[in-house]
Amino acid sequence: EDLARFVAINLSLTESARLARFKRRELLRIYLRDCLNLATLSETTAELSYLADGILERTLEVCYQPLLNRYGRPQIIDERGRVIPAEFAIIGLGKLGSFELNYSSDIDIIFIYSADGETSGTNVSNKYFFTKLAETLVKTISSPLGEGVVFRIDLRLRPRGREGDLVVSLAEMLRYYTNESQNWERQALIRARASAGNSSLVERFLTELQDQIYKPEPLIDALRSVKQTKEKIDSDVAKRSGGYNVKLGKGGIREVEFILQALQICYGGQDAWLRTPQTLMGLQRLTDKNLLSDNEHTQLAQAYTFLRMVEHRLQMEHGLQTHSLPTSDEKLLLLARRCGYDTYAAFDQHLQPHCQNVQSVYNRVFGQTEIKSSNKFNILSQSVLNFSRQTQKNLTASIANIESLFQEALLELTNVPNIKLTQTEIAEAIVAGLNTTVNSARSLRRLRDFSLSLRSESEKLPTQTLTQKQIQELVIIGGNSQYFIQILISHPYLLSLLGKPLDEPIKSTTKEQFYQRFSLALEGLSLDQASVALRLYWHEEILKLGCYDLLSAKAEFTESLQELRKINLLQTALAEACLQIATELACSELLTKFSSTGVPLTYTILGLGRLGHCGIDYSSDLDIVFVYSDQSGSVVNEITNQEFFAKLVTLMVQILSALKREGMLYRVDLRLRPDGKNGLLATSFENLQNYLQERAAIWELLAYLKARAVVGQANFCQQVESRVLELLFSRSTKDFEILSNEIKEIRLRLQNQKASKASMDFKFGVGGMLDVYFATRYLQLKHHIPDPQNRGTLSLITHLAEKNLLTANQASLLQKGYGFLRQLDHKIRLQLERPQTYLPHNSSQQLEIAKQLGYKEEASFLKDYQEHLLAIRQVYQEII
Repeated sequence: EDLARFVAINLSLTESARLARFKRRELLRIYLRDCLNLATLSETTAELSYLADGILERTLEVCYQPLLNRYGRPQIIDERGRVIPAEFAIIGLGKLGSFELNYSSDIDIIFIYSADGETSGTNVSNKYFFTKLAETLVKTISSPLGEGVVFRIDLRLRPRGREGDLVVSLAEMLRYYTNESQNWERQALIRARASAGNSSLVERFLTELQDQIYKPEPLIDALRSVKQTKEKIDSDVAKRSGGYNVKLGKGGIREVEFILQALQICYGGQDAWLRTPQTLMGLQRLTDKNLLSDNEHTQLAQAYTFLRMVEHRLQMEHGLQTHSLPTSDEKLLLLARRCGYDTYAAFDQHLQPHCQNVQSVYNRVFGQTEIKSSNKFNILSQSVLNFSRQTQKNLTASIANIESLFQEALLELTNVPNIKLTQTEIAEAIVAGLNTTVNSARSLRRLRDFSLSLRSESEKLPTQTLTQKQIQELVIIGGNSQYFIQILISHPYLLSLLGKPLDEPIKSTTKEQFYQRFSLALEGLSLDQASVALRLYWHEEILKLGCYDLLSAKAEFTESLQELRKINLLQTALAEACLQIATELACSELLTKFSSTGVPLTYTILGLGRLGHCGIDYSSDLDIVFVYSDQSGSVVNEITNQEFFAKLVTLMVQILSALKREGMLYRVDLRLRPDGKNGLLATSFENLQNYLQERAAIWELLAYLKARAVVGQANFCQQVESRVLELLFSRSTKDFEILSNEIKEIRLRLQNQKASKASMDFKFGVGGMLDVYFATRYLQLKHHIPDPQNRGTLSLITHLAEKNLLTANQASLLQKGYGFLRQLDHKIRLQLERPQTYLPHNSSQQLEIAKQLGYKEEASFLKDYQEHLLAIRQVYQEII
């Protein structure tokens, strides 16, 4: 009710801004009640949780209505054959689920919907509708733009984690948690509840799953599972620097929670009274059932209350999600005073006994498992460890941390099923890989993560024997590319592609070869099966390419550029093949729902941006415009061509972009279609011509210069390409001064809007890649110069110089500068899990990028970077 009133008097703000301001107002009120001791811990955490619930509920309502207007209401057919609305809900887990939210907690949630079906309007699937709903809600609440993040949202607890579908039906949720889930995933459901949406749907889910959450299993098995999870946390915390961690440290908050959850899992199957998500209430109920003594209950409840109070005081100052005590005396004294103590010594005299009491109870409860430490392996010979130390030059991680990670990775690999290598052979392979990686600490962490993934999937995988070469390559990939190591961790079966000759994937593979390979593999499969299989084959092809990219030796700058061009051309061919496959799958699916008139489907897909210029790279979007011909009449009887092709585009995008367990292929961007986001998903050839001739803005003319027909009937593709170029040149002949001024205005606007002042943006900033794009496209429009046969910006620069439209010096500066920026962009795409257009702020990450580009030190890299930006901007100003 408070939120509704707040919204009513702040209608001029965006939804995200209203929510952010409301949250800040409420936090101030809760802060004051907490600091003045007007509220108990339970009251404070409950208020914070209700605040999150209210914001989720409000955002869900706001995001639902536009989708309802566009697609109609999601519907299902019930047991009696009636059409009823499909339901949607948000499940809160973790601290949100137990009404114990912190001042700076993430909110752990899962999106669930009642069943599959279609909407009442445009007949899109319920899954598509609710996925859009979830995406919009997450963007509204967690976008850092405007007035900042309202809440950080963590979706990793959903089935299959970050590789799983964003929204999951009730039936799929039940099947997953019954057949596939791990112990820790079922443990997380102890604190699950309805946070927003249809609460009955969540209650039904949790009721049907009670026997899976609270199995009547032997005590030792339940405790062993929880203890193993805690030991892994202890191992991770031990590697971090800083003060005592009140959440994850020994005797901390997490140990209290794990004591509670382990005993609930053990005995909750026989006694439903124990099934409560709230920590303090749960401890009391365990005591009522004599599972904890009165003294243990008092110790745990007091320690939990004290530690949560300290956690709140740590997070109050800057709203940061921190759990560690500061290390400086000044800050420790400040923390002590905020907790009500005159000195840090007095504070510490209370902290230590609380932690010791928690540890004592924890050891008593988990001592029953008789689990011995898993760190039982022979320490490597000192000579091997010394060799490991020598590889750590110029790294930020300490030698002690590297050795700890080294031993942990070795242990996990030793425990991989069917491994035939000795510990010494594994260690030698790891060290050999560390010699050629830019981040040894990350290499070892990711090697450990891959080993855990391989072990967890071992029963589903064919027998594989790890070789030394495969381990060495895993280490190199883990240290040099978060993008590719995450693919391997998510799909451990791809291990078989490692250790093979590196020249294989770079051999000229055309779109047609990829297409034929995929078509044969998908023949006879349903749409869903084909969509999954396409992702599996795509991952194989992209990993082969990544291995070549990361593991082959690179030579001089010019040769590296040539290799990058090969990689871009191969990725473009792969993208085109997937686009064609997805379009044909969508066509086949639609023609099972509508009756064909016999009129052939005539269409083309224009690729723009990197797709149009054959420059696709890792994580590139596909910028496309779908164009069809109306000349031969309707292709189906029931609906118009415009409706049919719009459905085709929607389904094609869903095939390529839907986030499934097997991942996503490509994000498809349709915003360059006529009239942008307000335009039709599929446009007729006649409408495209009218738009380009009469309404398209100058910046759109520049974008369409890259247009290339990538899918469709050959004759129609050629006709559309030629006509588009003809219209672009006809529009640009009127007044070159106006053309120049408009381009400068557009460029400046993009620079001001997109380039962060705090970042060195190499795309939108001064002297960035857009300077090169705008300068070369301006010359093309002004002088009616089509793209050269070998498309690409570097080829275009050479082509314009040959036409005497660039001086030799201008061409040289643009070639060197743009080539440098493209290689920089490529290395960032490799290093990070998602692309970004600016240098990392972190100095160590900048050094990693510099090393991958062949620099020995960061300073010389940054010097060249700045010089290239200045040179590009100089040429841009000379041309426009």
